[in-house]
Amino acid sequence: MFYLVSLLAAVLLAIPTWGCSLIVFFFVKNWFDNRAMSSLLGAAVMAMRNEVSEERYHINRAAIEKVFNRFAVEPRQIVNTDGGTTFYWSVLQHPMIHGGREFSVRFVYTPRDGTRNTVFIKAAPGRDLSVLSVDDIASLASGLGISAPMGNPVSHARATDDKDIKQMILQAAQSSSREIDFPNLRYGDVGDFVSRDELGVEYFPGYSRMRFWVDIGEYSYSVVATNLNPTAEDAGSVSIWSKQDGPAEGLNVASR
Repeated sequence: MFYLVSLLAAVLLAIPTWGCSLIVFFFVKNWFDNRAMSSLLGAAVMAMRNEVSEERYHINRAAIEKVFNRFAVEPRQIVNTDGGTTFYWSVLQHPMIHGGREFSVRFVYTPRDGTRNTVFIKAAPGRDLSVLSVDDIASLASGLGISAPMGNPVSHARATDDKDIKQMILQAAQSSSREIDFPNLRYGDVGDFVSRDELGVEYFPGYSRMRFWVDIGEYSYSVVATNLNPTAEDAGSVSIWSKQDGPAEGLNVASR
């Protein structure tokens, strides 16, 4: 509300001040966002040190996005709830935090309650799946009195080669739901990947989904790629469900 009121005041004063009010507004907003970003990073340090979640107040979504834009080493993921609460998480790397090594962080943004909103911060060194997943979100949401997450986690990662698609499959397999929506991945791209690797595949009618099996490293994975927009055919974006099935086929042959 404060942001909207300030923006409205700046717009109303823009003409008599020759636009200076808007310049001042965005300068001040950027300053506040940077302070909020520093507060979030400081909370992440405390959360790692004390192994408990931290809380910060009066933090806007722009500050959260700025953290990921500057320090994320992979695309951040988002889960929205029907109550307005939003979960963000990714792996970050900051030269002044954790010795410059990677660490995992999750922000839980809750909408304004009265005069303030709240952000809950959880962090851990390295890649910690308890932070980079929704495993404990249901219990956390219950404890906070907020609604449970709706829908699958979303990753905005892009695939430029087969290695990227395999990474997406691994990412889905490591999530608690085993399924992630990839709006930047096309159904046709997954089909091309399957064809190039000559994988065993089962196609379902109407460009709806495909099921296939692929070896990644030492393990074999069962994968279902669902077209989120079947009417777009190969241009539709994809949701990937993945589960580790066992040792890769090559390892089974070698062990016989």
